[in-house]
Amino acid sequence: MVGLAVVPRVVVNVPPEYPRYLPTAYYKIHYNDLRQHWQEWDYNREWHNHDWFKAEMKPDVKAERQALINQERARHRNAIEREHQMAQQMFRQQEQLHVRTEHEHQEAMRRAQQ
Repeated sequence: MVGLAVVPRVVVNVPPEYPRYLPTAYYKIHYNDLRQHWQEWDYNREWHNHDWFKAEMKPDVKAERQALINQERARHRNAIEREHQMAQQMFRQQEQLHVRTEHEHQEAMRRAQQ
């Protein structure tokens, strides 16, 4: 795992649902094409010429995407917190059972000595 600060912003801003709901006109770029042309595309800002990029960069689309990302992260944090609380509760129950069992054992030993 790495801290959020070291993850590039472009990666952080990818919507959580992105892999599941690709646009119908989505064009997949093959790895070899990306490797061969990345520097040229980056230099020429190739993606700025595409309608999908222009649509994705609209302020309302970016704001909606960020809101979805924040919701997904909040759900994830809440799930982790619930799991943590359940684990703590189980630990307390086990500890109470242990104390009770130990107390009963000591009580039985005391009765046996009498």
